[in-house]
Amino acid sequence: MSTTSRTSSLFRTYARFVEANLAMGRDEGMDRDEMKELGNDLWCICDGFGDMDGGEGVDNDELGEDE
Repeated sequence: MSTTSRTSSLFRTYARFVEANLAMGRDEGMDRDEMKELGNDLWCICDGFGDMDGGEGVDNDELGEDE
């Protein structure tokens, strides 16, 4: 697997998505504890890449339909 300067921001976007779904009470298909664990794991992965993207993040609109 290769990484780019956007790798950190991609995981950050996914972690924010999980957190937003938890905040809205949307946990269909997954236990809330599993979703919290997934969010924490995504943040750990994001932190592991450091701040390679300059902390700008990725807007949800920037991701394609299949991403």
